[in-house]
Amino acid sequence: MKRALIGFCMALLVTTLCAGELSAQGKQNPILEAEGHIDGIDDLTFSKNGRKIYTACVDGSIGIWNAKTLANIKSIRPSDVGDGGFVVIDVSPDGSTIAAGNGDWMKPKVFIVSEETGIVTRVLQNHSSLIAAIRFSPDGKYLATGALDGWCNIYDTSSWKLLVQLKQGCGTVDAIAFHPKEPGVLAIGAYENSIVEIWEIEGPKLRNSWKAQEGGVVALEWLDRGKKLVSAGYDGYIRVWDPLTKEKLLEMTNSGTVAGPVAFSAKKRLVIVGLEDQTIEVFDLKTGLRKPSLGSVAYPAWALDFDPKGRRIAGGGSKGKLQLWKKP
Repeated sequence: MKRALIGFCMALLVTTLCAGELSAQGKQNPILEAEGHIDGIDDLTFSKNGRKIYTACVDGSIGIWNAKTLANIKSIRPSDVGDGGFVVIDVSPDGSTIAAGNGDWMKPKVFIVSEETGIVTRVLQNHSSLIAAIRFSPDGKYLATGALDGWCNIYDTSSWKLLVQLKQGCGTVDAIAFHPKEPGVLAIGAYENSIVEIWEIEGPKLRNSWKAQEGGVVALEWLDRGKKLVSAGYDGYIRVWDPLTKEKLLEMTNSGTVAGPVAFSAKKRLVIVGLEDQTIEVFDLKTGLRKPSLGSVAYPAWALDFDPKGRRIAGGGSKGKLQLWKKP
């Protein structure tokens, strides 16, 4: 679950080149670092073409960065963001629209922003508690938002009309993953009751549900063109499922407690997990084996993402440092 904290102002960007080799402890050092935020990158995502990185910051700003150099392209600071700044972010497949959820528990909002102009074009206010997940569908037709109020809201991105509200049992909605081949199908996961549900937007219709974790679902991703679903939880386990039969196909466990950020590369079949001890562990989703760990982001790691080709990893944390690694 994303954190909702009050941040500080953005500092001058300093980009530092680092050796992309393994450290003495066997951890890979970042190849680039950017010290741009004084306190808190709560979420980040690559653009679908891999050329930009978008950051959601607890200081109430949205950062746009060159994914090759980590140079700051633009900082967007909408008015009336509320307490906690921004805690979740995603960008549309065509790169034209940014959706960012604030960290205000009392006045949760989703800001729809033009990537080109930085102007807020719409503010969505249909949740009653903190927004914990946000995701565009692969075809860009839908935006899904999940919150601690237990609802997953589905919007038509052509009109921003609220189409459907999916109720996650008696739990919260902390993870969302659209099916890669069926844009009208998505998986949602809950921290509170550890349940994963597969929904069809049309209807809506619940396809399947099961308890996936023992300590809360924090991340979901589809594999093999939607034939498998991966879940990760605060219990320290990463599991691969058959979404039709609910059969557990593979299980991996890390060496510490998951701090929150989890990222998947369906293309490279890898998952990375940020732990409370600052370790970022890497697992092979085909074999379940652990790969060499990455050097950590500023304590603790709050946000991680793979680029679309699975070749680079971006990370951000509580100290506002943005880092970039090569795939292990």
